[in-house]
Amino acid sequence: MRSEIEPLLPDAGAKMRQPKSSHAISIVRAVPAVAIVAFVALGAGAWTCLSTQLWVATDSGLYIKLAASLAEAFDLDHELHQFRLPGYPLLLALIFRLFGHSSPTAIMVIQQAMVAATIVLTALTAWTLWPRRAFVLVAGLLCALSPYLRGYAGTVLTEVPYAFVLSACVYFLVRHHRFGGRSSLAMASFAAGLCLLTKGIGQVMVVLCVCVAAHRAWCFNRQSGLTSARSLRRCTAAAALAVLPPMLLALPVMFNNYRTTGHFRMTCQGSQVLFYRAVKVERLHSPHSEALAKLRAALKQAKADGLLSPTVELREHYVINFAYRSVHGTSWFEAADVMNEAAMDLILDNKALILSHGVRHAYRSFIIPDPYYRVGLGVPQDELFDLEAARAQMSSLVGRETLDKYLPSPAQGPPASHFWSGWMRGHRRVVERGPSLTGVLDHPYEEFMWFCLLGGVASLAMPNRVTWLIPAMVIFLHIFISANLGGTIPRYAIPVHPFIFLFGAFACTGVVRACVTGFTFAAGLLARRLKLSWQGSILAGATDCRIQD
Repeated sequence: MRSEIEPLLPDAGAKMRQPKSSHAISIVRAVPAVAIVAFVALGAGAWTCLSTQLWVATDSGLYIKLAASLAEAFDLDHELHQFRLPGYPLLLALIFRLFGHSSPTAIMVIQQAMVAATIVLTALTAWTLWPRRAFVLVAGLLCALSPYLRGYAGTVLTEVPYAFVLSACVYFLVRHHRFGGRSSLAMASFAAGLCLLTKGIGQVMVVLCVCVAAHRAWCFNRQSGLTSARSLRRCTAAAALAVLPPMLLALPVMFNNYRTTGHFRMTCQGSQVLFYRAVKVERLHSPHSEALAKLRAALKQAKADGLLSPTVELREHYVINFAYRSVHGTSWFEAADVMNEAAMDLILDNKALILSHGVRHAYRSFIIPDPYYRVGLGVPQDELFDLEAARAQMSSLVGRETLDKYLPSPAQGPPASHFWSGWMRGHRRVVERGPSLTGVLDHPYEEFMWFCLLGGVASLAMPNRVTWLIPAMVIFLHIFISANLGGTIPRYAIPVHPFIFLFGAFACTGVVRACVTGFTFAAGLLARRLKLSWQGSILAGATDCRIQD
């Protein structure tokens, strides 16, 4: 069945597009496997909703505060719009408006539904890459039973919504590269625009959509024998279709920031995260940086004015931004620009260290399981950092009235939270030990991730290897860029876990197929030997009879 796994362009050198009806029939054949995956995903999601309360992290308060301002008066002038992208706060604001006191349950249910949709999209992506039901089942079940996706589905963070739109973007992008069609490209680029509104790293998906669209158009045009000028025009049209939907989604955000601050940008989060990497993670110093001197002076003045505690250090990037804005009366963008300049001074003075540590951070982000955002700071390791444990902290940031209105205390605790507590304790020990480059394969999670990595390498031997490179590039770019901006932050790898599991499923099915093939070959060889031995015995007996006669 080689024709099932050969793509049209550019790997197999096909001259014509595959009929859409053929692709539709192929999708219908995948329905039983996808249905099983969806059933397991929904069941695991329902159990998770019944076994936990809503979890929060340090960043959750910023999303809740911005969402509450949008739900109350659709406040587009809030200063947090300069720092946080509006995609996730808009979703929370809609939940607050529709569900009110029931918002904690609604957040968990909606995000668990997003996980289920992510799992189904991953299964469809698996079928598009390699139409084998066993492959679809293994890939989907690995995602469906992942405690990491389940844990973040019950947390007020962007990881699960971003994983959903990212999976949609990758599915339609893979489908477009294999089968063509403007509708698939338009859906992929629209999903890339949603990625851009949810997390800053979503810019990568816009660039990837443009590259894939232009590459496929160029290969198709070259195989069709078009002239260079016409081929260039078609490539430009494909790239324009890929970039137009994200641009239309991003422009309102940029215009709103320009209206309120005079800066035509979506967010300043990247600059502040880079400062966090250089100052807090790497603990770099530079006596020659003028920008760093400005930040030190602003921090000192804010302490003198009583705006900050005397114990606050320069390494607290949120506090430094607040100090500079308070002393100089600037916007988030201007304060973040100074922080970005200081970070670049530190990085350029320590280029070799930043490069070597960047590789290490990327490796650790890929390898380490992440229970940190499930366990509260300063609480025992067997206590989950749920909304009740963080209510005092959330009240000081968000406001008691807002919490009572949208996120009230639950009537009773979860009936099965001991599972998650035990899971946290086990993974906490793994993180405290931590993997190392010299101790490869020192715990099961790391062994599994390396197994998935080997599956990704093996997938490049497939006839449609260029299409397989799309999810591989998504994994690499997200982990590498996030690690080099913020250091070792394993939760930033959560949105690409479905694609990591996809390569793991490829490795699993490949090993099973190899074992079955080897067993079949050995059994056949043994059967042939036994048959020859049996035939030889009969011939020998017949010869003996003739000699005796």
